[in-house]
Amino acid sequence: MNKRQIELLKFLIKQVDWIKGNVLANQLGVSSRTIRTDIQMINSIFSKDNKELILSSKQNGYLLSD
Repeated sequence: MNKRQIELLKFLIKQVDWIKGNVLANQLGVSSRTIRTDIQMINSIFSKDNKELILSSKQNGYLLSD
Protein backbone atom coordinates (compact mmCIF):
# COMPACT_ATOMS: atom_id res chain seq x y z
CA MET A 1 0.00 0.00 0.00
CA ASN A 2 1.14 3.50 -0.68
CA LYS A 3 1.02 6.55 1.60
CA ARG A 4 -2.22 7.88 0.04
CA GLN A 5 -4.01 4.57 0.59
CA ILE A 6 -2.90 4.57 4.22
CA GLU A 7 -4.24 8.12 4.61
CA LEU A 8 -7.51 7.02 3.00
CA LEU A 9 -7.85 4.19 5.51
CA LYS A 10 -7.07 6.55 8.41
CA PHE A 11 -9.75 8.94 7.18
CA LEU A 12 -12.34 6.16 6.83
CA ILE A 13 -11.58 4.83 10.32
CA LYS A 14 -12.68 8.19 11.76
CA GLN A 15 -16.02 8.13 9.89
CA VAL A 16 -19.17 6.80 11.52
CA ASP A 17 -21.39 7.12 8.46
CA TRP A 18 -21.14 6.74 4.69
CA ILE A 19 -18.95 9.28 2.91
CA LYS A 20 -19.08 10.23 -0.76
CA GLY A 21 -16.15 9.53 -3.04
CA ASN A 22 -15.87 13.17 -4.11
CA VAL A 23 -15.50 14.22 -0.45
CA LEU A 24 -12.69 11.69 0.00
CA ALA A 25 -11.11 12.87 -3.24
CA ASN A 26 -11.17 16.50 -2.08
CA GLN A 27 -9.71 15.57 1.32
CA LEU A 28 -6.81 13.73 -0.28
CA GLY A 29 -6.35 16.03 -3.28
CA VAL A 30 -6.99 13.37 -5.92
CA SER A 31 -9.73 12.43 -8.37
CA SER A 32 -12.78 10.30 -7.58
CA ARG A 33 -11.37 7.69 -9.97
CA THR A 34 -8.18 7.50 -7.88
CA ILE A 35 -10.30 6.92 -4.77
CA ARG A 36 -12.13 4.05 -6.50
CA THR A 37 -8.84 2.51 -7.61
CA ASP A 38 -7.31 2.86 -4.14
CA ILE A 39 -10.35 1.28 -2.50
CA GLN A 40 -10.21 -1.63 -4.93
CA MET A 41 -6.53 -2.12 -4.05
CA ILE A 42 -7.17 -1.92 -0.31
CA ASN A 43 -10.05 -4.39 -0.59
CA SER A 44 -7.91 -6.80 -2.61
CA ILE A 45 -5.32 -6.77 0.18
CA PHE A 46 -7.53 -6.88 3.27
CA SER A 47 -10.79 -8.57 2.28
CA LYS A 48 -11.50 -11.98 3.77
CA ASP A 49 -14.07 -14.63 2.89
CA ASN A 50 -15.48 -12.44 0.09
CA LYS A 51 -16.27 -9.70 2.62
CA GLU A 52 -14.83 -6.34 1.67
CA LEU A 53 -13.05 -4.13 4.19
CA ILE A 54 -14.49 -0.99 2.58
CA LEU A 55 -18.12 -1.16 1.54
CA SER A 56 -19.20 0.86 -1.48
CA SER A 57 -22.55 2.13 -2.65
CA LYS A 58 -23.26 4.25 -5.72
CA GLN A 59 -25.89 6.11 -3.74
CA ASN A 60 -24.17 6.45 -0.35
CA GLY A 61 -20.43 6.36 -1.04
CA TYR A 62 -17.97 4.41 1.14
CA LEU A 63 -17.95 2.98 4.63
CA LEU A 64 -15.49 0.86 6.58
CA SER A 65 -17.15 -2.49 7.33
CA ASP A 66 -17.57 -3.80 10.87
